[in-house]
Amino acid sequence: MNIVFDFGAVLVQWRPHDVVRKHFPDIANTPESAAQLASSFFAHPDWQEFDAGRVSAQAISQLSATRLKLDVKAVQKMVNDIEDHITPIASSVQVLESLYAAKGHKLYFLSNMPAPYARGLERHAFMRCFDGGIFSGDHGLIKPQPEIFQKLEAMHELKSQPILFIDDHPANIAAAQKQGWQAIHLTDPSHLPDLLSQRLHA
Repeated sequence: MNIVFDFGAVLVQWRPHDVVRKHFPDIANTPESAAQLASSFFAHPDWQEFDAGRVSAQAISQLSATRLKLDVKAVQKMVNDIEDHITPIASSVQVLESLYAAKGHKLYFLSNMPAPYARGLERHAFMRCFDGGIFSGDHGLIKPQPEIFQKLEAMHELKSQPILFIDDHPANIAAAQKQGWQAIHLTDPSHLPDLLSQRLHA
């Protein structure tokens, strides 16, 4: 089987509320205000352009600061520091490394990840476990666009075996299933070992 992992909230931590609370404590000073500000940054089409590699870190900082009426230097610092917030989830990495050691499956990744943060992830030792993958920022495509799933299939001839996709976003799960992929909607990274074991041994 081909197993395809997302990164954020699957293999690495991604807590956007914590990011905005750290950099804008005066604005994101309640759970509700942090959620609203995080959504204004990271769920906006401007950020999707950054995910797809169509705008730079400097450009997304300027765009976001102007739109949200925030200090551009503060936004730039947040954008530059996000890599520090993207840290491995130990239990998930252990699952990945166990699959790699067993050599029974091909392992891939498919992640909406701007290129600057992708380069940081590539320095982690666990990246050796993958047979290949796509970071959105390198290809001008983002999930849930069907083209990004099709591109991964074509790059690695995935259709020769069943494909199991693990992601935390329902829209991405639905898009994968439309391509004929099996999928696990992961709502809590701590559930990954059990959910994956159940699926692989069903």
